[in-house]
Amino acid sequence: MHSKDTTLVSVVIPTFNRERTILASIYSVLSQTHDNIEIIVVDDNSTDSTKDIINSIRDTRIRYIRLPENNGASYARNIGVSKSTGQFIAFQDSDDIWLPNKLEVQLRAYKNISKSCDNVAGVFCRYVKLLPGNKSITIPKEKNLLADKTKLNSIILDHNVIGTPTLMISSQYLERGRLFDENLRSLEDWDLAIRLTNNHNMAFCDQVLVVSMTSSDGINQLPSEDAIDIISKKHSNLYSKNKTALSSIYRDAAISLISGQEIRRARTFLNKSLRANPFILARKPILKNLLLYFSPRSYYRIKMLTKKKS
Repeated sequence: MHSKDTTLVSVVIPTFNRERTILASIYSVLSQTHDNIEIIVVDDNSTDSTKDIINSIRDTRIRYIRLPENNGASYARNIGVSKSTGQFIAFQDSDDIWLPNKLEVQLRAYKNISKSCDNVAGVFCRYVKLLPGNKSITIPKEKNLLADKTKLNSIILDHNVIGTPTLMISSQYLERGRLFDENLRSLEDWDLAIRLTNNHNMAFCDQVLVVSMTSSDGINQLPSEDAIDIISKKHSNLYSKNKTALSSIYRDAAISLISGQEIRRARTFLNKSLRANPFILARKPILKNLLLYFSPRSYYRIKMLTKKKS
């Protein structure tokens, strides 16, 4: 059954060499119960058969844009946004799947919240992320994520809970200029979430409406430590008021570097974490945490031994 809502939603899908997954991703959008949509596929100069696959789909709601050179997901999404005409802009990734009622549920939630809360820029939902080894996690884990700007922004400064494919933004709240920071080759969704939740309220659908795959060549698989550094400086005014979150993101960057055996760089981020908030040493489990900060090489060895046993 199709929705009676006639609101036009623009769906922006950046893609690069996703011949194996792009078809399923697009069809999950075409199959929405809210069918008044335009799909803008921005091909970031793929070298596989992505173009032929997209052109084989016979649906007038699809617009295909091929970029002359590869510029990254942020640039591709910004191109898609600039070509959109809908009252709302939604984002899909070329290896993720939407549940059929995603847009219908999100439009209803946005309009309901907007009746009692002003300055609502958009809406997001929970999603399931599929991991290697037949494992999965549901994001966000937090409960009671309603239109509460202060609470949500505080959470997102520590870690992102708004996946790009779960996000739908009202076009009247689109920021001037570039929506996604093109200087970021990873974590650009986190940067956008920080800006949105700092300046606006957000509606939240408390149900899973997206299934996200973990691709070995996905944009979020790129090294993120440099992006964390950029984001912390870009939003220094916010992090100066939330030292706990600042310390936490530097810690996460260090753990990522340790996993890649970049111990020297990891120490730099661990020092930044301690300077931001020395009390992070009291985080449980305390012994493991002390080992991380004062002997990251030993932390790595123990982590590898534990991984082999499991």
